[in-house]
This record gives sequence, C-alpha cells and structure tokens, in this order.
Amino acid sequence: MKRIWAAAAAFSVLVVLPAMAAEKQVQDKPSGFKTESTSITATVEKIDYKNRTVVLKGPKGSLLEMQVGDEARNFNQVKKGDLVTIDSTESVAIEVRKAKGDARKIESTTTTRAKPGEKPAGTIKTTGIMTAIVETINYQTREVSLALPEGNIMKLTVGPHVKRLEEVVKGDEVVVEYSATVSISVKTP
Repeated sequence: MKRIWAAAAAFSVLVVLPAMAAEKQVQDKPSGFKTESTSITATVEKIDYKNRTVVLKGPKGSLLEMQVGDEARNFNQVKKGDLVTIDSTESVAIEVRKAKGDARKIESTTTTRAKPGEKPAGTIKTTGIMTAIVETINYQTREVSLALPEGNIMKLTVGPHVKRLEEVVKGDEVVVEYSATVSISVKTP
C-alpha cells in the first residue's frame, strides 16, 4: 500500500496545480495557494489473502483491484464487507521569481501504520518544494508549460485566482511548495 499511497500523493499534487486558488496577501508578486480535501469510502467485495489482493467497490459501483504490499500490517483482518476509507488532503503554494539555475526538487515522506493486532490503517505524508522553469505562456488562455526537475514538461492552465499573470515571462522560475497526506483505514460496518 505504501507504493500506492506514494503514487496517489504524487498524482494528486499534479492534479491540483492547474486549479490555483487565492493569492497570498503577504507577497507582492504573482502567487497562489490551494488546499483541497477529499474522502471516499469503498466496500471490500473480494479478498485474496495468499496473493494479497483486494477488490473494492466504490460509492458509484465501480470496482478496483489493488495489490497490498507486505508493509500493510494485519491484512488478514480485512473481511468481505469491511469499509475502506481513503482521506486525502493536498496543499499547494506557488510563487514566481526570476530563475537562479536549473529546476530542482526536494521531497520528504513520512509514514505511520497500524500496530500489530489493530485493523489495517496507515497514513503517508509527502512534503516538498519543487522549482520549474516557464517554457511557454499564453496570457489569453492562461496556459503555461513548465520544465520540471526530471526533465519533463508539464502543461497546465493557471486558475483565475493567480493575479498578475501578465508579469510572468519565459525563463521565470516557479516555486511550488506542496504537502499531500493520504490516510487509509479499514472498519467493520
């Protein structure tokens, strides 16, 4: 589950970027901040203890099969009909400043998990700071292409709450601070 949590956290950060929210009041430059929380509860439809897989049925009836790693304690306590709740919170802050070099990324991750004998549960929190360089910008459509530290290009549409976008130009450095927390818990209904 640790790999799934890490992937979910990383993906959720990228999904949040296009929807920048209210401008920070303490800064006198283009910036934005967004916090978003979601919660979903699914029902265990099928479980395979030997292969450590579980099939979850979402609130709209869709099915998802998941591989559960050995780091998820007490897997044998999960039963058909149990409720699996996944809570996530993402916070993203963005600031634009002149480039000082190549794009870079610093990230840290912490995890907690259930004690032996408890129902399976765990939390993974990823925090970090990432810089990217503005490659292209369209002021009319608010579409921006960013060169990421890994060498990839990310295209996104900047939300209307990011003020003074017209001050951003190709070559500017965008600093993204992010925090993503994903918690998973299992309960018997």
